[in-house]
Amino acid sequence: GALYDALKTDSSLYNEAARNKIYLVSPSSLLPALRVVSNLWMLSEQTENIGELIRIAQDIWKKFSTIEDKMASVLSNTDKQQKSLLELQNLLYTGRGNLKNKLANFNTAGTHYIKQDNVLTIDGNSVEMIPNEQTDNLAVNDKN
Repeated sequence: GALYDALKTDSSLYNEAARNKIYLVSPSSLLPALRVVSNLWMLSEQTENIGELIRIAQDIWKKFSTIEDKMASVLSNTDKQQKSLLELQNLLYTGRGNLKNKLANFNTAGTHYIKQDNVLTIDGNSVEMIPNEQTDNLAVNDKN
């Protein structure tokens, strides 16, 4: 009743209070008003939480983009490595003029060299093979 009597005496009282961000309530409107305020606070908190979730999602997206870029770089390097391995394979044993064929040709060409009892005969010339005491390698001593 007091609010009703005050508004009856001064009808501008409610508008002046609202301009000062004061809202007048009666005992019967107090609980609904408090529920509205509580709901507004929950909405405000949810909005803050949504903002935080958006920030986290943006951080995750940035991290994913970085990972995607690194993956592309790794795949590019893998392609380069694969190409280098194929080139090496060609040089060693599959390509034209490869090292394996050159060694096989050298091995075949060396069949006219004969070694018997530390004496190497090359096209009829004898070369004695003497062990090197320091390195255990064979040293060649030409008898001619």
